[in-house]
Amino acid sequence: MAGVLAVVGGWATTLGRLVVPVACAGCGVADVVLCVPCAALLGRPPERCEQDAPRLDRCDGRPPLPVWRAARYEGAVREVVVAWKDRHRADLDRVLAAAVARASSCALDAGHAGGPALVVVPVPSTAAAVRQRGRSPVDVLARAVARSLARTAASTLARTLACTVPCTVAPTMARTAAPRALRALRRVRARDQVGLGARARAHNVADGVAVRRGARTRLRGSRVLLVDDVLTTGATLAACESALRRAGAEVVGAVVLAATPPPGSHRDESAGQRPLLGGLDGVSPVAAPRRPTPTATGG
Repeated sequence: MAGVLAVVGGWATTLGRLVVPVACAGCGVADVVLCVPCAALLGRPPERCEQDAPRLDRCDGRPPLPVWRAARYEGAVREVVVAWKDRHRADLDRVLAAAVARASSCALDAGHAGGPALVVVPVPSTAAAVRQRGRSPVDVLARAVARSLARTAASTLARTLACTVPCTVAPTMARTAAPRALRALRRVRARDQVGLGARARAHNVADGVAVRRGARTRLRGSRVLLVDDVLTTGATLAACESALRRAGAEVVGAVVLAATPPPGSHRDESAGQRPLLGGLDGVSPVAAPRRPTPTATGG
């Protein structure tokens, strides 16, 4: 039966691609959701990037909020993120969520693995953006981060408790202590960040993020890991951190899918390499046309 289902599933996939052809979201190569070279750009080790976001500077002597990125927002990665957010490419959810989950592991390994309960909070989208896209893509990333960290926490805690509590109790305690995603924030009187410069972004999000009333009890005394899709100036993350701190939470860091490189350090990893259509199945490669550069949509 399993073999029959696999064959039927393969036929369905093939038929679906004939009706609605799929192409790599990064370079346009046919018949793949994401080709190997483009996927490799999202599989590299995560990097710290808060120094590239001037609006994260707290201006009070404290270091800026630690932020880890899964990739640089340029070239094929930029194409992938824009397709995922604004061109209804939900078929990219799994690979992008996995990239952010890896970055979250680095964030906690960097000194935030212990302490009070951890809450994973997605940066909120505007109501207009949610209506236009039909969903909030950042919520997909946050749930993936919470699941990944929960598996790690449950495994670690279960091993730790195994020698001190009954084996039937340890798994329950591990599940209770596991991180969970919480939509704790909402936008207040803010329009979408698309097309805004650094100063306009900062003004737009200042006091433009609030904690949801039902989340205050859960946040008080907890540690929070913020999750966002694209980091540009850091204005949105700074506003979220401020709102959470006022609610009594400790924001230990943030993870983002991609971050815009700072001015003067642009090194597009796909520069000089025009994407190829074909070439993966023995077909002669054909240079794909250049696409217009999309605008960053993060904060």
